[in-house]
Amino acid sequence: MEKIRVGIVGLGWVSQVVHIPILSKLNEAQIVAICDKDKSRGRLVAEKFGINLLYTDATQMLESEKLDAVIVATSTDSHKDVAIEALKAGTDVLVEKPIARKYDEAVAIAEAAKTYKRKLMVGMNHRFRPDTMILKSFLEGKELGKVFYTKAGWLRRKSNDSAWLTQKEKSGGGVFIDLGIVMLDMAFWMMGYPDVKRVSATHFHNTTKQVEDTSCVNITMKNGSLINIEVSWSMHVDDDQYYCHVFGTDGTASL
Repeated sequence: MEKIRVGIVGLGWVSQVVHIPILSKLNEAQIVAICDKDKSRGRLVAEKFGINLLYTDATQMLESEKLDAVIVATSTDSHKDVAIEALKAGTDVLVEKPIARKYDEAVAIAEAAKTYKRKLMVGMNHRFRPDTMILKSFLEGKELGKVFYTKAGWLRRKSNDSAWLTQKEKSGGGVFIDLGIVMLDMAFWMMGYPDVKRVSATHFHNTTKQVEDTSCVNITMKNGSLINIEVSWSMHVDDDQYYCHVFGTDGTASL
């Protein structure tokens, strides 16, 4: 079987720790080329993983290489341009979360996928955790009865090491668009995407200036159910905490 030829744009933490190591183990895929504006970092990654083709310009990589798929793992401010260019070049695209800084940027990427008839996916990998998939099967089987409340949280002890995440122009927001969007996606997916009635949120700037470092959000649905999400980059806890509690009329399940 012919291998899927993959290119990766952006060689930060998620590419080095997640994407490249996993793709390197798959018989079905081949990392053909990698790209990062930081040539020194690119060289280190290429040498570490034995990748021959390194670019500092995504356009040049897309024009020079025959790729089937591209992973966009750059800072969020460049997601739209890189993703659309890759889709236009005829590749399927996986965009790291969040897909974009703003709604109109996300719509532009989605419309490009339709226009060029390519597959587009956002890296919401928590849906594919074994425990998450088991919990989802419980809910689909109505084993908890009618779900009326989901409480999810991701609390970290210190701010993320990626400095661009605290720069609003690059990231589009703070901890909620970084960690909160993962919990939001998982909670809505668990509950079957109920229609939203109202949203209330409180944000804190304890260690950051441009963006929030802690967020508490309540989302009330038209069917009366509730989602509560709390996320932080700077919470004084003994260890990082990650959880999702789902409450139904016949039972409760937790991650």
